[in-house]
Amino acid sequence: FNLTATAERNGLRFITVIMDAETSSSRNADTTNLMNYGFNNYKVVTLYKKGETISNYTFHNAKTENTPIIAKEDITYVTKKNEQPTTMNVTVEITSQEAPINTEDKIGRVIITNPNTGWQTFFNVYSKNNVEKLKFKDIFINYWKALIN
Repeated sequence: FNLTATAERNGLRFITVIMDAETSSSRNADTTNLMNYGFNNYKVVTLYKKGETISNYTFHNAKTENTPIIAKEDITYVTKKNEQPTTMNVTVEITSQEAPINTEDKIGRVIITNPNTGWQTFFNVYSKNNVEKLKFKDIFINYWKALIN
């Protein structure tokens, strides 16, 4: 008897695969035991909530500076319940650096690294706001302001 099962609780999802069990009741018991073990021993830790500012970035030729960079989903990792959450290394890589930028455009990724194990995960990042490109008039005014100061 075979069974593939999935269950989710508090944002934590487990998948079990039982193959070649002798009976359907032993297969079901094994599935239940595995799920219970996972939910009893592991938890989800949230580093950033959906829409929370991860970093700020100033895009090339943008009218504004220090645009908030966000993820469109919670940034999480799984750890054992009895362990203190690890301080993760967070690196933001921006691949779209030139204005204009739309809030729907993927502009890069955030890399979450566990410094103890080297484990990594990646999440797409976006600009929280639309970023307008400087017009020639704006560049001209900024140039003269810089000369005067």
